[in-house]
Amino acid sequence: MNKKIIALIVLVAVIVGGYASYYAYASMTLLPEDLGVLKEELNATSSPGIPESEITEIENSANMVESYNALSMVSQNERNNIAEQMSGDNGNYTKMMNEFKNNFTMNHDIAMRYDVLLKGDVAQEIRLTYTNETLTLIDQIKSNIDKQAADIKNGDSTAYANDLREFAKLARKINTNEAQAHTHLQNIVNKLGG
Repeated sequence: MNKKIIALIVLVAVIVGGYASYYAYASMTLLPEDLGVLKEELNATSSPGIPESEITEIENSANMVESYNALSMVSQNERNNIAEQMSGDNGNYTKMMNEFKNNFTMNHDIAMRYDVLLKGDVAQEIRLTYTNETLTLIDQIKSNIDKQAADIKNGDSTAYANDLREFAKLARKINTNEAQAHTHLQNIVNKLGG
């Protein structure tokens, strides 16, 4: 037999064997782990991340802050402390948003695993769940929080009130995306036998 044909057969056997090994590993280890994570995400998206009542409260607060020029009643030192807690890499909200974005990106990246495992329908549902639109909204929220912090620090009640109104709009968009993600997550969990 020709050496090239033997080499080709060996190469195909190695590739098929490697794929079969990965498929077995993924099926036995990775897919059950993914299913657990996706079920947690499904539970987390069963209700809005920011309830409508809280969004309305934020909007009402914006009106009060603006009407009473509320930041003028807060000392510069206190405003600086609030701003420091909110913004920058060390801000509480920034840390929370970064963690959310990292988890979101990691979950989006598992779609490729399902493409490799020839489960394109699951991969597509994952991509529909973890959209770039949501990542953009997260970045917009982070920017809004940084702007809120700067406006608090500057004592600009009108700008801060507008920031709160913009935050409320972004929160509603996130809630809409989260509701859509919930449907896709339910489909994924069903398709994976969960």
